[in-house]
Amino acid sequence: MIAFVAPFPSPGEVCEGWLSRIAAVDRIFAREPRVYIHIIDPDGAADAEAGLPAPLRMSELVEVYRLDLSYMAHQQKLRELILQAQLVYVHTLHWARYVSPFYKTGKVVTDIHGVTPEEELLYGRPEVARFYQEIERQVFAEAQHAVVVTQAMADHYRKKYPESRIELTVLPVFETIFARADARLSEEAPAARPRVLYSGGAQRWQKLDAMMELAQAQAARCDFTFLSGDPQPFRDAARRRGIEERIAIRSAKKDELAPLYLQADYGLVLRDDIAVNRVACPTKLSEYLWFGIIPVVCSPSLGDFPALGYRYVTFEQMLAGELPPAAERREMMAENLRAIARLQEGFAAAAQEVLALKDRVPSSALEPLHYLSDYERNVVYPAQSELHLIAADAQAPQQILYAHYASPTGTLAFALDGARALAQLRFMPINRQCQLRLVALRLTDGEGRPIPFFLSGNYAEKSGDIYTFRVRSPLFVLQVSPAARPAGAARAPATGGRRCRTGPQRRWCAARA
Repeated sequence: MIAFVAPFPSPGEVCEGWLSRIAAVDRIFAREPRVYIHIIDPDGAADAEAGLPAPLRMSELVEVYRLDLSYMAHQQKLRELILQAQLVYVHTLHWARYVSPFYKTGKVVTDIHGVTPEEELLYGRPEVARFYQEIERQVFAEAQHAVVVTQAMADHYRKKYPESRIELTVLPVFETIFARADARLSEEAPAARPRVLYSGGAQRWQKLDAMMELAQAQAARCDFTFLSGDPQPFRDAARRRGIEERIAIRSAKKDELAPLYLQADYGLVLRDDIAVNRVACPTKLSEYLWFGIIPVVCSPSLGDFPALGYRYVTFEQMLAGELPPAAERREMMAENLRAIARLQEGFAAAAQEVLALKDRVPSSALEPLHYLSDYERNVVYPAQSELHLIAADAQAPQQILYAHYASPTGTLAFALDGARALAQLRFMPINRQCQLRLVALRLTDGEGRPIPFFLSGNYAEKSGDIYTFRVRSPLFVLQVSPAARPAGAARAPATGGRRCRTGPQRRWCAARA
């Protein structure tokens, strides 16, 4: 059995890049029994069952488990599936964190779609980038095999981790679900109005504003169509430039793309010359070349495509209306079809290498793994903490403060500015079933004087200072003495010492193990 840690690529849902990649790899293993392990967000997991999860049968060879790892039973099922699998194939470093404890088995293979830490920095999330930098470092320290999408990405990682002994297989982003558009080479003449297409998402590196700038400048001369699974950002951007009625914006399923591509002359791939793009293999670019669409680029340095010899039009050329004449455009199309044929050959050869991994990873019996310590669980599966502030005045709105709880030995802080006359504090230390040790708990006023309170909670068992919670949202309730409410604030902690404090100028809550 092959275990994929990824969503199952249902045909009706496959449209944009990463699900297309998952679907392409799934076809490589089409004759193998497969289990998809779909990790779902606890915040959106109302349909998850707290008990043992049941599989969804997608076909004779495919089952899907939807796991909410805030439940112990789901964590155990993940462990069982991974230990039973002949090969564990993880799509992206984002999902690699869920199987972080199992890389030492040698049978976990990560398909790295993009350079995740650099992508997170591009989104302005340095703390998330640091987290995935550690996941990436672990993959290259412990895994025996990984799959990358370009030779440029392989070179990037060999330079970044020169000490790593990991074996990298270059499997380009490529699909063979459509017939190649060689017939377009015999087109007598292009359309009177050039037809410009974009197919994909609105991620920051896609340069949505630049696409709309181009559409605004050339809408009088060209027909622009934007295809996306989430068209709203495109509509908003078009509305800001006053061109919403002059361009076409819509979503399209995978099986609807072929006729739309065959009607297009140029395809937008407006990416900057940065690491994220230099190592990428954009799905849309492969599809454009396959269908005879001439790419429009900001930087031609996109993965291995320069080495394949692809031809393109620059952003500046299209902005100025400088498009190639019909004969040159046919020549560019022919060279691009030869480039995509070379990419196809590379994919076919690499697909056999990827399929062979199931027989190359360790097959000896493994010692049972202790799934995760409390520390590992909170680092690998970052969770949220909440502090609910209930005022003595029943008409006052309830305040909820949030913090990211990353480890039981870290510090957790809530700012309680403006909190007055609190009747109750409800503290959720972490949003999952757990066992907590309450080291110290006290309430003080702004001058540091103790405030009496009554402690309760939804814990199932208590043994000394150990609290066992069998519900997904553990809760400590601190009922403040009425006489102390005007100056109340909290010192309260769990998991090794969680404190809530207040000062004369500012009330705040901090947690430390």
